Amino acid sequence: MHRKNLFRRTRLERFVGWLQGRGPWLCLIAGSVTVLALSHFVFQQWFLMPPCEECVYIRFAFFVLAGGGLIPLIAPRFLVMRLLGYIVGFAASAYGIFHALTLMSIHSALRSSDPTALFGVKLCSLTPTFPFGLPFDAYLPALFRPEGPCGTDMPVIPPETVLGDWQACVIAQIQDAGGWYLFPWWQTGSMAECALVIFSLVFLGLFFAVLMEGVAKRL
Repeated sequence: MHRKNLFRRTRLERFVGWLQGRGPWLCLIAGSVTVLALSHFVFQQWFLMPPCEECVYIRFAFFVLAGGGLIPLIAPRFLVMRLLGYIVGFAASAYGIFHALTLMSIHSALRSSDPTALFGVKLCSLTPTFPFGLPFDAYLPALFRPEGPCGTDMPVIPPETVLGDWQACVIAQIQDAGGWYLFPWWQTGSMAECALVIFSLVFLGLFFAVLMEGVAKRL
């Protein structure tokens, strides 16, 4: 029994040791940067889906997640650095969850058969307001300047645009499905829903990491 408990404690210590290293933060940074790259180069540039106001807020949340991950990456063994990373990570994921839910409500209202569904729903603006009044749409307009309507998830093809064969095929499928969905045959997994799942998993992952660090200190 003692050996079994010792084995479990050793495994926990190894896992917590990994949490206190650079690995988790590298994963967070890589995942956030990948989502940002997909949103810009694939959805915006190739699918011709301009980001809306809520979309750029969601992008901003991923941007902050990546930036927050850089803090503990410098010196992950220092508790203060990890705490700063956790704080920024929780704040960014909560911010992303809020705006993903907002975009989901707009998405649902636009597709509702109820004519009153849009009452009380905040529609998007082309002038975003970022935290602390920072004009990220001026700093990085390619990522953070809203150019499209909220909740449609539809391609907007500029006049005289020449599409490649594969590009035209994908865009036509998106249009036929009534918007982009991860599972178009069920019309499930809109961009807002996917963002909500990702931010929720990040929030839970950070909470689990903090919990494990607390458990390890009590052993």
